[in-house]
Amino acid sequence: MGMIQISPFPLPPLIEAPVSKSHLQRELILSLLSNQPSRLKGNFKVLPDDGLNAIKTLETLGAKVQVSPTEITVVPPALGSLKEEVYFSVGESGFLLRTMLCVGFLFARRLRIDATGTLLSRDLRATFDSLGQLGIAQRNKKGTWPIVLERFEPWPQELRWDASETSQVVTGLLFTMAMGSGPKELTLINPVSLPYITLSLQGIENRGVSFVQTQNTFSVGTLNPIQGKPVQVQGDWSGASNLLCMAAIRGQIRVAGLPLSSNQADEKILRILKDFGAEVETSSDTVWVKSKAHRPIAVDVTHCPDLFPALAVLASCANGISAISGTQRLFNKESNRLEATCMMLAQLGVRFEIRSDTLFVHGGFHYRNGMVLSHHDHRIVLAAIVAAYALETEVAVDEMEAIKKSYPEMKQFLSLKGI
Repeated sequence: MGMIQISPFPLPPLIEAPVSKSHLQRELILSLLSNQPSRLKGNFKVLPDDGLNAIKTLETLGAKVQVSPTEITVVPPALGSLKEEVYFSVGESGFLLRTMLCVGFLFARRLRIDATGTLLSRDLRATFDSLGQLGIAQRNKKGTWPIVLERFEPWPQELRWDASETSQVVTGLLFTMAMGSGPKELTLINPVSLPYITLSLQGIENRGVSFVQTQNTFSVGTLNPIQGKPVQVQGDWSGASNLLCMAAIRGQIRVAGLPLSSNQADEKILRILKDFGAEVETSSDTVWVKSKAHRPIAVDVTHCPDLFPALAVLASCANGISAISGTQRLFNKESNRLEATCMMLAQLGVRFEIRSDTLFVHGGFHYRNGMVLSHHDHRIVLAAIVAAYALETEVAVDEMEAIKKSYPEMKQFLSLKGI
C-alpha cells in the first residue's frame, strides 16, 4: 500500500477559514425551496465535495446554479406538479442523503438516490427502518444502491421522532414543514447535535418562516414562502479547529471568517483551548490562538463529534490525563471514528484507555513517528496532519483525498511526498 509522508511544516500567521459545509448545504437547500433567486456569499474558492454534491443535486431538481470564488447564485425551479421519479446522487454526504429523504418528496412521488465512497458501506439501518413513520417505503433490496423510496401514505399530523443517533433527518423534516408539507407537529426524542438543529432553524427563520418551539416539540408559527435573499455563508469551525489545535500545541495563528455565536457545534473549540491553557482572543470574525500551557482537558463530544480526532491529538500533548466522553456518537461516521482514532494514537505511541463512553488519553510524552490508516475518513486525515505538526517530524498516512470532503485547501500548507 502506498503511503504519503507529511513532513514538518510551519503554520501560516493568518488564514481565511474554509467555508462551512454544514451551513453551505443548508443554505443551498433553502435556496432550492425559495420563492426567488438567492445569492450566497462566502469563501468559495475551493468548494468541499459535500458542497459540490449539494449543487449537483439542486441542478438535477431543476435549479440553476452559478459559482464564483465569492458568490453562489441559485435560481430555484418553479414548484408545480410532482414528477413521477427523480434520480440524484448525494456523493458521500450523509447530511444530504438524510435531508433529501424528506425534501425530495416535494419534487417527485418516487426518489432514486445513489451515493459514493464510504456512504455506500455505512450502517444506515436506523434511518431506513424508521421511514415507515413518515409514510415512506423503501422499494429496493435493503443494503443495495441506488435507494428507491416511495410515499405510500400522507405525512402524519403529529410525529414523534427518535433523534438519538443523528439530527440530519430532523433538518429535512423542518425544511419540509417550512414548505407547508410534512407533519404539523414534530417532537424529538433524545435529540443529539442540538447546535445543528438550531443552525437549521436559524436558516429557515432568516428566510421568513417562524417556528414555535416548546422544549423538543416544534410547529410552524408563521407560514410564509421561503424567501430567496442574500445570505453570508459562515466559515467552518470544524475545519479551522485543526489549525487552532496546532497553534495551541505550539506557535500561533490568526484565522479570519469565523463568526462568533454561529450555532456551529464545533465553536466549542474556543472554550476547550482555553481550558487546555492556550491564549485565545476574538474580535469580530477573527480568532487568534497562541500556545502557552498544556493542561489536560475534560470534554463531552456528544453534540460536537467532529472535534473528537483532533482533540485526541491535542490531549496527547497535555501534561496529564485527559478525558473525552460522548464517544457513542462516533461509531457510524465515515469510519468507526473511535476505533480509527485509537488506531492512530497507538501507531503514534500514545497511551490511552477506554472506559464506558470515555477515552482517557495520557499526555506529556514523546511521540514516535508512525503510519496512520485514514479509513477514508476526512477527520482522521486532518487529525494526522495535526499530529505531524505536533510531532515536528514525518507522519505517514495512506491517503489525502479524503479531506476533499470538508477541507481541500488544507493541502496547500503541507509538504507531502509519496513513500
